[in-house]
Amino acid sequence: MRARFILIRCIPLALVIVIFVFLINNNLYVDSRKQSSNSTADQQSVSEAYSNELVGESFSETIIEGFNNFNNLFKSRAYPISKANNTVLYESLSLTTSNLEMSAYLCAKNKNESTHTLVGFISKADSFERRKFIRETLAKQILSSKQKYLFFVAESLDETINELVDEEFETNEDIVRLDFIEDYYNLTLKSIAFLQYFKANCKDYKYAIKLDDDVFLNWYML
Repeated sequence: MRARFILIRCIPLALVIVIFVFLINNNLYVDSRKQSSNSTADQQSVSEAYSNELVGESFSETIIEGFNNFNNLFKSRAYPISKANNTVLYESLSLTTSNLEMSAYLCAKNKNESTHTLVGFISKADSFERRKFIRETLAKQILSSKQKYLFFVAESLDETINELVDEEFETNEDIVRLDFIEDYYNLTLKSIAFLQYFKANCKDYKYAIKLDDDVFLNWYML
C-alpha cells in the first residue's frame, strides 16, 4: 500500500521532468541546426562547443529558456482578445472614481446611530430579481439591526438595462454605480471598488462585509 502511495506521488514529478527535458532538448536541437554547416569539421566544432557549454552558465540559460518556452504555452490562452476589448483594466481607473464620490452620501449616518457595519452586495446590472429578493429578506434584517447595506453594480452594454437600474436607484437609493463595463473578468474590480468606497466614505464604520447577490447570510447568527 505504501509503495502504491509513493508511486502515485512520483508520477506528477516524473511528468514535469519529462516535459522540461523535452523542451530543453528541443531548444538545443533548434539552436544546433542554426549553427551547423555542411562541413564535417564545423559540425564537430559545434558539437564540442555545446558539450563544453553544458557545464557552465549556458546550461543555466538553456534551462531558463526551457521554463520560458513552457510558460509561453499558457500565455497565448490567458486572456481572450474579445474579452479584453470589452474590459476596462484596473490600471486605467483612478484611485477613487467620480461616481464613488457622488455616491458618498449613501454611506452617511446620523451621529446618534449605532451603525458600524456596511454590507456590500456585488451585483450584476441585470440581476433585478436578486436585488428585490435581498431587499425583502436579508436587507430588512440588516436595517432592523441599524446597520447599512449597498449594492455595487457596473455599467451594462445594454442602455435599456442601465436606464432600469437608474429607475431602481431612484426608488431605493441603495446602489453604487461603477464606471466600468459589466463583465465576468471585472468581478475583481467590483471588490476593489467596494473597499475603495468603504475606505473613502465610511470612516465612522468599523466593519465591511462583501457578499455576492446569490449568497444568503445568516445575519442574526453573525
